[in-house]
Amino acid sequence: MRTGQPEILQAIIDHLPSAVSMFDADLNMVACNRRLRTLLDFPDHLFEPSLPSLYDLALFNAQRGEYGPGDPAAQAEALCTRARSMEPHVFERQRPGGITLEVRGAPLPGGGFVTIYTDISERKRAEHEAKRYAAYLNTVIEALPQGVTVIDENLVIQLWNQSFERLLDLPLGLMQPGVTFEDVTRSNALRGEYGDIHVEQRVQEAAALARQFLPHRLIRQRPNGSTLEIEGRVLQIDGEQRGFVTTYTDITEISNAREKLEQMALHDPLTGLPNRTQFENRFQLEIDRQRRGSGPLALVMVDIDHFKRINDEHGHLTGDACLKAFASLLHWRVRRTDLVARFGGEEFLILLPDTDASQATQLAESLREAIATMSVPGAPTLTASFGVTTLQPGASQSLAQLIERADMAVYRAKAEGRNCVCQAADPNGGDKAPHG
Repeated sequence: MRTGQPEILQAIIDHLPSAVSMFDADLNMVACNRRLRTLLDFPDHLFEPSLPSLYDLALFNAQRGEYGPGDPAAQAEALCTRARSMEPHVFERQRPGGITLEVRGAPLPGGGFVTIYTDISERKRAEHEAKRYAAYLNTVIEALPQGVTVIDENLVIQLWNQSFERLLDLPLGLMQPGVTFEDVTRSNALRGEYGDIHVEQRVQEAAALARQFLPHRLIRQRPNGSTLEIEGRVLQIDGEQRGFVTTYTDITEISNAREKLEQMALHDPLTGLPNRTQFENRFQLEIDRQRRGSGPLALVMVDIDHFKRINDEHGHLTGDACLKAFASLLHWRVRRTDLVARFGGEEFLILLPDTDASQATQLAESLREAIATMSVPGAPTLTASFGVTTLQPGASQSLAQLIERADMAVYRAKAEGRNCVCQAADPNGGDKAPHG
C-alpha cells in the first residue's frame, strides 16, 4: 500500500455511520473504526498496543456471554473456522441489552475480509410495532359484523375481511392476493346478483364508475332476500386519491322493520287494505294526473247493511271475519289501477281513475251482486249500500266534498231499502235514481 493510503482508509471508515473491521488472510485485524468499539462495547485495552486478531475478539465476546452458553474457547475457534471459508454472509445478531446488529461480511481480493456492523435496533422495533398494529387492525376488522374492503388506485383489493365474503356469499377461493374489483363484480354478475344483464358490460361500467373514486352509498337487494347497505369513502394518502374503503352492512332486519312500520302506517290492521292516509295520498296523485289530461275520476262509498246487528247477535269475531271477507272481495274484483280503502267501521271507499259515472255504477252493481252471494261461516248473508260520485277534469271539488256527496248517496240507498246503488246528486241539478 502506498504511503498515506492507510491514513486515508482510516479517515474514510472513521466517518462511516456503521462499525467496520478489516482482517487479513490470517484473521488478524488490519483496520477498524471507533464506531466498532462503541457499538460492540469493546474496551480500549483490546486494541493496545496492537490491533487484536479475530480469535482475540471472539474469545472476549464468548467469555462475556455474547454467544450464549458454551465453552468460550470452542466458540471462538468455531467462529474463526467459519471466517476462514471467506464466504460472503449477512445475518442479524441480538446483543445483550436488546441491541440488534446486522452483520455483513465480504471477502477482500487479496485475502481476508471486511465486515460492517449496523445497529438496526430502531428498525427492528419499528417492524415489530408495525406487525403488532397490523395484528390489532386485522383483529378489529375480522371482528366487525360489517364487510370491509380496501381497494387501491388500480382497483386491486388490498384488504378484506371474512364478513365481506360471507355477506356476498363469494365463491371459495375467489379472494386471494391480487384479486381485483372487476374480478368480484364479474363473479357477482355471473351468479345473478345483478339480475339478467350483460356480464362484461356490467363489469366495465362498474369499473369505470369506481375509477372516479366518488363517495357513494346504495341499498342492494340480494337474490337471497337480504338487504345490504353499501357505503364507499375515498382513501387519501398524502392528499391524493389512492382508492376507496367500502363497508357492507346487512340491514335486512332494519329494512323489514321499516316496511312493517310503513305497512302499519298506511294500512288498516284488520283488513290489510289501505287506510285514509294512503287513500288521500293516492287521490292527490290522481288529481295531478287529471291536470295532465286524464279522464274523469269516480269515487264509490260502500257501507255494509245492518253491520251493528251482526256484531250484537253473532259477536265481534264474526263481525271481524265479515269485514275481512268483504274487504278481500272488493280488492280482488276491481282493476289493478283502482284503490280500495277502509274508511272506518263498516265503510269502504273505492277510487276509480279514468272512470265515468256509468262505468262506476256498473262496477258497484257487480260488487253488490257478488256480496249478496258471499258466504261467511257463522254470519248471515251480507248486503251493502253503495254511493257513487264522480269528479270531472278541471272541477275544483275537494276529497272531503266528494266523500260527503258519496256519503249522501249511501244515505239515500239506506233510506230506499238498502242493498242498492245510488248515484250522488249532480252538482248541476237532478238526482240519479237508485239501482238494485
